[in-house]
Amino acid sequence: TVTLIGENFVQSGNAMCRFGLGHMVHSYFVTASVLNCVTPPSGAGNVSVEVSNNGLDFTRSGVRFAFTDRAVWFLSPSRGPVTGGTLVTFTGSHLDRVETLVAVFGSREVFAHSVASGEAVVAVPKTRLDGIVNIQLGVNGED
Repeated sequence: TVTLIGENFVQSGNAMCRFGLGHMVHSYFVTASVLNCVTPPSGAGNVSVEVSNNGLDFTRSGVRFAFTDRAVWFLSPSRGPVTGGTLVTFTGSHLDRVETLVAVFGSREVFAHSVASGEAVVAVPKTRLDGIVNIQLGVNGED
């Protein structure tokens, strides 16, 4: 998801984001100055991102977005106690170019203890619920 900051956004069923020349996706209204857009599938490269309140008239801001090669991630172990503290190792492509890694377990953010040689180690936070939790990774300040 890309968060766009601007002004005069309106809540509309026709509001769109356009990535490059033709990849249009619906935008998600947050406030009159914030929109979210889910990026469409794309190959690696830089494209312009423009928005429209009506799906027809797009901005000409020249804001650029960089699509990168898809990173493949593995984690181990895949389970631990609700008391937290389990050290999880993420292994993945492009990790050798990562300066910072943030893992989000459910809604709890934690920074990696170390990032080196294609691996990152994260301590799982404590939780109140037993069961499956969604995990998101953010690298170098990006989702």
